[in-house]
Amino acid sequence: MTRKEITELAQLSGKKVAVLTETGQTSVTARLTIENAGATATYVPLVKFDRIFAALVAREIDGGALPRSFQHPLAQIPRNTRYKAPTNLTGKNIWGRYTA
Repeated sequence: MTRKEITELAQLSGKKVAVLTETGQTSVTARLTIENAGATATYVPLVKFDRIFAALVAREIDGGALPRSFQHPLAQIPRNTRYKAPTNLTGKNIWGRYTA
């Protein structure tokens, strides 16, 4: 999940992306996906999905690796213009279902 203004993974270059740990499966997948899009991001380990979501809401990070199944009370707020899942070149949502 990313901020709304980030519409493509390549835009994460130079941005902060939160992950659970530096070496976990989710982190490695996020890193490879972003690197394959031609971006070099800074990865911030936050240990829990709730912390990743909270940091995104607080605008402390630009993106975060969250699973499709992640459910957080704040995720139930009406869809607004703040956050959007990045898309690949085909326009398909590749990270999750929370799009603005």
